[in-house]
Amino acid sequence: MRALRVDPTESADPLPDVRAIARDAADACRAEAAALDRSGLVPPSSIRRLGEAGLLAAPLGLDAGGWGLGGTPGSTARLLEILTIIGGGDLAIGRLYEGHVNALLLVDRFGTPTQRQRVAMAVRHHHALLGVWNTDTAAPLTLVRAGSAWHLAGGKSFASGVGLVAHALVTARRPDGGRQMLLVPMADLACRIDRTSWQPLGMRASMSFHIDLEGVGVGADAFLGQANDYLAEPWFSAGCIRFLAVQLGGALALLRTVHAHLRRTGREGDPYQIERFARMRVAVETGRLWLDRAAAVFDGTDAPAEIIATANMARHAIEQASTLTLELAGRSVGVQGMLAPHPMERLIRDLSTYMRQPAPDAALASVGRAALAADELPW
Repeated sequence: MRALRVDPTESADPLPDVRAIARDAADACRAEAAALDRSGLVPPSSIRRLGEAGLLAAPLGLDAGGWGLGGTPGSTARLLEILTIIGGGDLAIGRLYEGHVNALLLVDRFGTPTQRQRVAMAVRHHHALLGVWNTDTAAPLTLVRAGSAWHLAGGKSFASGVGLVAHALVTARRPDGGRQMLLVPMADLACRIDRTSWQPLGMRASMSFHIDLEGVGVGADAFLGQANDYLAEPWFSAGCIRFLAVQLGGALALLRTVHAHLRRTGREGDPYQIERFARMRVAVETGRLWLDRAAAVFDGTDAPAEIIATANMARHAIEQASTLTLELAGRSVGVQGMLAPHPMERLIRDLSTYMRQPAPDAALASVGRAALAADELPW
């Protein structure tokens, strides 16, 4: 992506230097990443730091006290850059932040004025973290009506940030079979978290536990949008560009780790190391360019098919770039990089785990199917 720098003297752009703010936050995340990985928990202070920096409120509109990133026309590239920077500091924190951004954008798109105001106040004044939990447990989350009241049955798995998230945006099955978004306050539900359910290879600090929501009551003000709004295209499929940005940050962190290791050990002049590093450098830059392209299409066209196809091409390209970087980083550093506390050991585990997003083959197949169905390619 382009390196976007904000000139504070330009009255046309009221934003602070968000890139510098994100870099400072990423540096702090990087400094504590190993400790968080060992504990498998993110302390509230880490989230509060993002809030105090203005990053939690960044997706809110300017009129709501935010920076309008992701919701204001032309702001997608800047948002993706911020996500990449945070992901480069710590992929687990990047995962939590990406989920928070996703939730705020959904509230902005589908929420009522009262819901948007309530969420904005919580984020700005209390540094509230939001999350989006769509994956069901063995008992799918379902809306159950009892007279005029509603309650939930079932639970959610892979609920990233549960225990930190103040307001969860969950999807639940309606009696008519539709999928309904709900905003559920989490303040009194910590006792329902299954903390034994998340024992992963990597991304340990993402706190993606199961949570039982059986019997939790939901009022009318919890209903966000209409049935199946969560699946509305192109936003559902093309939203992958946000987690791609975080993932690319992890690949960039690996590249930087190899760079530091080779220079520290005096191996930067080895011709095989030069060739491997060049291939990683090109791969990561390719991912950066694909994100830039996806942002331009996301903001610049109203054609859903083009937006989805570009996002899915970016998804494949960044997966390939990350896979190559993982392979060549291991060859370049060798067994030292597989041994903690070398930072590469955690980065390999985290990136390998975070790359396992659902349905990558289906996303790629949709690109080929759409291209072959067209009478001609666009260029």
